[in-house]
Amino acid sequence: MGESIDLKLIRRYLLPLLSPAPTQSFIIAYSGGLDSHVLLHVMSEWHKKNPELQLQAVHVNHQMN
Repeated sequence: MGESIDLKLIRRYLLPLLSPAPTQSFIIAYSGGLDSHVLLHVMSEWHKKNPELQLQAVHVNHQMN
């Protein structure tokens, strides 16, 4: 099954901007919304291919009703 067009675009344009370095680390602010969910998923996939990188997710509650 093929990837969706959105994920292909993310892989094409976002991931090349992230040049892995041995000491590189990322903290992803995760609110549970679609945008942070997609970013966390993409970064998780990238981390699988670059296990030397540090990746953390921090839940952010915006208190929006």
